[in-house]
Amino acid sequence: MVQNEEIRKELSLLREDFESFREESMQQAQTDKITWLGTSTELAYLFEQLAYRGYIENPLAKDGEMNKTGLARAVWGHIAPKEIKEETFIIDLRGSRLSENSSFAKAINSIPSNSKQDKPK
Repeated sequence: MVQNEEIRKELSLLREDFESFREESMQQAQTDKITWLGTSTELAYLFEQLAYRGYIENPLAKDGEMNKTGLARAVWGHIAPKEIKEETFIIDLRGSRLSENSSFAKAINSIPSNSKQDKPK
């Protein structure tokens, strides 16, 4: 019985060490990212439009269409929206939830298509 109790204590200590390490790693990963101060919807709309206009390559689904989930995960790897969960951002990018009449959408929609996109290399 004493041996089982010692094993439990050791496992508990290992679990605490692991959780501490995991939290520190996640905090470090967040500080290495650009902090986005706008809404999740605006960020999603921005990257979707940049992809549509040929300024960034976007991952493609098997059917050749834009893989919005893949794009959202790639963006999430480099940008840390304040107080937004990754799942919320993915849903926002997949759903294009920003109104075309919003001032943000109007500003982004004034960006021309990338003229380099169609030129041969």
